[in-house]
Amino acid sequence: MACEGPVKKERRMPRPTPPLLGLTLALLRTARGWTQQELAMAAGAARTVICSYETGQGKNLQRGRLEELAAVMGYGSGEIELVLRTLRVVVPGPPAEEPPCPAELSGADLRRARLAAVKFGVEVGEAAERHLRELGKARQVRQARARAARLWRTLARRRPAERRVLVEAAAEFRSWAVCERLCEESERAAADRATRALSLARLALRAAELAAGSDGWRKRLRGVLLGVRRQRAAGGRPAAGGRGGLGAGLGAVAGGGGSRPRDPAGVAAARPRGVAAAGVAAVGRGAGAP
Repeated sequence: MACEGPVKKERRMPRPTPPLLGLTLALLRTARGWTQQELAMAAGAARTVICSYETGQGKNLQRGRLEELAAVMGYGSGEIELVLRTLRVVVPGPPAEEPPCPAELSGADLRRARLAAVKFGVEVGEAAERHLRELGKARQVRQARARAARLWRTLARRRPAERRVLVEAAAEFRSWAVCERLCEESERAAADRATRALSLARLALRAAELAAGSDGWRKRLRGVLLGVRRQRAAGGRPAAGGRGGLGAGLGAVAGGGGSRPRDPAGVAAARPRGVAAAGVAAVGRGAGAP
């Protein structure tokens, strides 16, 4: 769109402000990248109707109709209310009237109060969102581990060759949580069943190679499990409660930059885990797991 050229200085004539509901519709539509024509086609209406809703000329947009149109674009009532609250602050209201008594706020004071309330609400909302995101991550981790426990019971009944077939054939056996569970079982077997421990470490590595997600995600997960496999091949076992050696490598792969894996969801301490399993869990939480 070409920029406007210089214009002569003229006295600007006041223009009517579109209604709040119409402005809300226009803002939501623009944020989605939709044209009036596209919204009209999706909603089964004429473009002129959408235009009149947004400008307030000819059609009076009601809240119920706004929610219907917003739903077509994938919005809910929460997004509508958020936009409305913001617009009530920035859109000029009717001409200020003389307060009925000296104790009442003037129009300018009321506007400043609304602006301060919106700023405060945004800050509180952002903090609440961060907290809810962490709670959501923790819930997903718990659910993934519960599924992995059920899947492990299926794998435990199979022979090594049959386990590999299941991992190769079914995507549900290739999640980060299943890889973690295989690491745990490998650690349990390391003391007196070295062959089983190495077999399970190799299976975890194969599951990581086939895991869904980006190449970067698979490389990070595979890097964790390669360390487990090498330690199993050497007949090693993580020291109880240790964070050095393999633990330091897992912390770096997980994104923490140190010997302790990053744990944004705060769930690593929920139950004791071996160093290898803790590293896989950290990758699952903090490194872009699908």
